[in-house]
Amino acid sequence: MLYQKDILDKWTEYAVLKTAAEKGVEKGAEQKSHEVVKNLISKHDFTDEQAASAAGVSVDFVKRIRISLKKKK
Repeated sequence: MLYQKDILDKWTEYAVLKTAAEKGVEKGAEQKSHEVVKNLISKHDFTDEQAASAAGVSVDFVKRIRISLKKKK
């Protein structure tokens, strides 16, 4: 019984670490996309549709970034 609990604990720890790593990768990818879109908007005057297409993100994502950039001005 103790052996089974030990194995279950190890699998639980593995699952938690794997999930955390996956979320970290997703967060990093989102931050990179944010930076790319920000540059396309501010340095190259891309429209929302052009920036979304070039960065491989949704138009809504680009619109949120554009709004946040306007608030910072």
